[in-house]
Amino acid sequence: MTPPAPPLWTTLSELWRLDPGEATRCWRALYQARWSVSASLRQRLAHFEGQPVEQRLAGVDTFVRQHLRPEDVLAALEALAQEGLLSPRDRVGIEEKVLGQLDGAGQWRYPPATTGGSR
Repeated sequence: MTPPAPPLWTTLSELWRLDPGEATRCWRALYQARWSVSASLRQRLAHFEGQPVEQRLAGVDTFVRQHLRPEDVLAALEALAQEGLLSPRDRVGIEEKVLGQLDGAGQWRYPPATTGGSR
C-alpha cells in the first residue's frame, strides 16, 4: 500500500496544476520506483520532510530550486514511464504541466521566497 504523499509533493502538485488523479498516480509511481533517477527524487522529498518544521518552512524555495531542478523532475518522469510505473499518457500530461511552470531559461517560475525590498 502506498502511504500518503508528503506535504511538499502535495504543494508541488498544486503548483504544477496536476489534477488529483495525476498527482496520486505520479506519487504512487515515485513511491514504487526502483530506478535510481526516480528513486532519488523520492529520497530527496523524504529527506526534506524529515527536517524540523522551522527548517522546512524557511527552506522550501531553496530546496526546490537546488534539489528538485526541472531537469531532475523531467528525468524522473521519463524513468517512471520507462520502468512501467507511469503511463505514457500521464507522463506526457504531467511533463506539459511541469514545463508550463518554467521560465525562458528553463528555471522554475515560482515567486521568490521574499518579496519587495533588497537584502
